[in-house]
Amino acid sequence: MTRIIGGSARGRRLSVPSTGTRPTSDRIREALFSSLDSWLLSQERSWLDIWFADLYAGSGAIGLEAASRGAANVVLVEQQSGALKTIGENIKRTRLSVVTERSNVSQWKPRHAFDVIFMDPPYSSSDQEVAETVLRLSSLLEANSALFVIERGLRSGDPFDRVDPGYFHKKWDRIYGDTRLWYGHLVGGIE
Repeated sequence: MTRIIGGSARGRRLSVPSTGTRPTSDRIREALFSSLDSWLLSQERSWLDIWFADLYAGSGAIGLEAASRGAANVVLVEQQSGALKTIGENIKRTRLSVVTERSNVSQWKPRHAFDVIFMDPPYSSSDQEVAETVLRLSSLLEANSALFVIERGLRSGDPFDRVDPGYFHKKWDRIYGDTRLWYGHLVGGIE
């Protein structure tokens, strides 16, 4: 069972698409948001002023979790119709305010700069494809203050090194079973 683990919608159950997605486990979401809470504290910021993007949103669980914790604005980007239907159901169930955009992430044109960009591309995506998406979004968003968090399989390489080691700075990574979360930002951005 997938559920919201913190904030105003804590405990609300979420549906997951029957095919085509790989939901992030509650354990990994809890660890992710614990890391983000610590990062926000280190930046002397709160969720109330955070613009959050959940790319390859699937069920929308990550973005809805951010909204539940009080994120100022949340955008869920997904292209699969089954997943979009599930996201709609989960928005109704949680009564959280988020924006859903139907788009292939590789073609998505954001209309605003974001503070946190979470990406959970299909594990079949190559490291190079993920790196190219990160680089493209960075240039579109002028995201020198954005923290990118990328969920990948354990065998995947560091997506920030593939962009250009002098362009992106990996802050840290964490391993949870067969999943790794990579955290990074543009060099010269936030520390």
